[in-house]
Amino acid sequence: MRRFQLLLLASLLAAPAAAAERYIAFGDSITEGFGDSSSPPGYPPKLKRILSDAGRDVTIDNFGLGGETSFEGLSRIDSALDGGGDYLLLMEGTNDITMVAEGALSIESVVANLDTMASKARARGIRPLLGTVLPRPPQARRDKDNFLTRELNWQLYEMAAATARPFADLWARFNRFTDPDVFRTLYSNLAEDPVGHPNEAGYQVIAELFADQILGTDTLAPVPGRFAPFTTTLAGPTEFTATLFESAAGAGIKLKKTYFEINGEAVAKPIRSSSSKRKATFRHSSNLNKLGCRVVLGFRGRDQADPPNLFAQLIWAYSIEGREHVPADIDGDCTVDRPDLEQFTLGFGAESGDPEYSLLLDLNSDDVIDGLDFAIFASKFGVSTR
Repeated sequence: MRRFQLLLLASLLAAPAAAAERYIAFGDSITEGFGDSSSPPGYPPKLKRILSDAGRDVTIDNFGLGGETSFEGLSRIDSALDGGGDYLLLMEGTNDITMVAEGALSIESVVANLDTMASKARARGIRPLLGTVLPRPPQARRDKDNFLTRELNWQLYEMAAATARPFADLWARFNRFTDPDVFRTLYSNLAEDPVGHPNEAGYQVIAELFADQILGTDTLAPVPGRFAPFTTTLAGPTEFTATLFESAAGAGIKLKKTYFEINGEAVAKPIRSSSSKRKATFRHSSNLNKLGCRVVLGFRGRDQADPPNLFAQLIWAYSIEGREHVPADIDGDCTVDRPDLEQFTLGFGAESGDPEYSLLLDLNSDDVIDGLDFAIFASKFGVSTR
């Protein structure tokens, strides 16, 4: 018996230690860490700490290069992959958007470049994990309204769904619909910053989003992708469509509990979904005569995580041609009345970031729903634009 114990101990001592995992952080100045006051900067060292605390022995090599486009990244990705590894953390496209805005590049070519880089990693046995592109803050020099950045991310969702690749969704987390205060709290706002870079807190959030995908911690709700019509004013009978996505690392969308909403009312269940339940398409036709003076499009539902991630997400808001909308008309029925007061009361006192906060209730857009907003609401109570 003692001889067996000695042999077992010897075999344990002789067993090689578990090899460290190698992560390749690849991208532009956001991967490099521009705008982060901590040392070393960027999300890679913060991600390493999170993974180490979770018991992972990891090395993360930072291949971020400021000012790089996806075409330039494609020319150097092989050298980054040559050393092998476990994950390619790929986050690029911000600088391409500037070129797209200037007519020198197409979004389709950017997506193709990212797809090629991810495929090169997969061919070497390295798992690609895509990071979507951050929204640009209002002071950005190009695409400050984020129309092009939104389109790029929509196409990245589609590419990830078609290839069953996981993605860390920076676009959804840093979006003003998700966090109305995001440009003040998570961006560096440096005067010389033409595209918008995170601050130290923002880079920590990016690290957490990547860690969630690597560790299988499903904390982000499904996100809306392309929707239609993509306009600001409606003029007649309209068919609304929208697609909902969840990363391949997520648990899937709870389709029976997820709805398309118009003006806060559930109007449609999915008409089509993927076999993995990580992509679902919704459609609803409406007669504008029944929709009042404004249309707010959204989703409400949950995913299949345990515990589930609940979500109530605004997608877009439309005005209706020929009809005047008063901001205090919260439900958009052309009259500021008791139902609007009831909705306003539910959010009173909430600040940006609180679950009860809504841009629809913050009538003076100062990130808090307070007496000033109530004064505006009271001054419009009883107004009808029918």
